[in-house]
Amino acid sequence: QTEDNSGQYTNYFLKNASSKQPSHWPSPNPECYDLMYDFTQEEVRDFFVNSVAIPIANSSNVKGLWFDDTDWIPCHNMCTGEPHGCKLYPCDNITQEKLFNGTVTWKQNIASYLNKNQQIPIFSSVNSWEESGCPFPEKKVTKELQDHSYGRFYEGWQGSCSEIANIQVEANSNIAVFVNNYGEINDYKVASFMMGAGNQSFFASCTCWTDPCTSWLPQYYDKPLGPPVGDGRVKNGTSQWTRQFQHAAVWLDCATQKAIINWNNNTPPVPYPGWTEYLCTACKDSPLKNVGVGLTPDQCMQDCVQNSSCTSINYAYGNGACMLFTHCTFMSEPGRSCTGDQWWTTFLRV
Repeated sequence: QTEDNSGQYTNYFLKNASSKQPSHWPSPNPECYDLMYDFTQEEVRDFFVNSVAIPIANSSNVKGLWFDDTDWIPCHNMCTGEPHGCKLYPCDNITQEKLFNGTVTWKQNIASYLNKNQQIPIFSSVNSWEESGCPFPEKKVTKELQDHSYGRFYEGWQGSCSEIANIQVEANSNIAVFVNNYGEINDYKVASFMMGAGNQSFFASCTCWTDPCTSWLPQYYDKPLGPPVGDGRVKNGTSQWTRQFQHAAVWLDCATQKAIINWNNNTPPVPYPGWTEYLCTACKDSPLKNVGVGLTPDQCMQDCVQNSSCTSINYAYGNGACMLFTHCTFMSEPGRSCTGDQWWTTFLRV
């Protein structure tokens, strides 16, 4: 602390745009609430790994290290204050890319050290496999780290469509996945994790960041599950996923965040009892009613049930469009690739 106050490490940190001083210098600074290492510099990366991370890793009973917000800054607009409310300088695209690459380099260095001691690092990240706001997507970062064992941490799991797809490809790439549900727990949050989880995937749920807020959830954790029969699969042209395990089966719709888990029974759930679903086709008859857009499948079905003349619906998962029909003649053979008018899904009442 004495060395910090004297300014010995001033150049180790990113500067805020207003004073060109370290982003949290001196403490407290109302503009930014945390010091941020400038990992564009080799000296800073070496200091962080050798003087911060490794001494902690060498402590007794440490199996690995968790690193928070590893790519938050270079994956956001550094000029506008997105990273932790700090407007940073410099903040151009070249600096942002150098900072991102420097972060990948220290990840390689610390992973190499930890792996030699049979430990792993866990990196909290906001990156995505294919497309993201980061200078490079996670797919490329994974290639840089392919010779190392490490984990990816999800803070505040929402179970979005993209998150499910992301943890699935990570698990299939032998990356350990750590998912934390921050807040209320429900079937959908658990089902969305189950849909993409692999052999080294872990789930927890808490209401704060300390141990007393993390509790055992017997309604989920004590249920028999067994190995998966295969990967979670998304139905063509929809936001619906299904997956079977030895002792359970899961269905979910990641757009509406509705989920069904069949425990002690690996028969695939029936998400819409009383209806038969036909993918990638539409009723070509004149509609009884064009209800509109922005509906869930349940809402569209309910409108049909309330109309005694309605026997079928066209539903679009993309925008929630809903149309009611008295009779239904398929526009095309169901179940083929969803192109043109085939982006509809048709439901017939049983």
